[in-house]
Amino acid sequence: MLFYQDVADESWLTMRPGNFAVFFPQDVHRPACINQRPCAIRKVVVKIPLASFSAR
Repeated sequence: MLFYQDVADESWLTMRPGNFAVFFPQDVHRPACINQRPCAIRKVVVKIPLASFSAR
């Protein structure tokens, strides 16, 4: 497991019920950060080939 320290231009992404986020392989993210109080988290990981995102 690898933990990153401060990252340049880091920002917070506050997720609410019904939200989703897409992270690409080069994106550094901090999973399971807690905002205000602990709560149940439902997480789904779907891996899609990067070639699917290329312009046609």
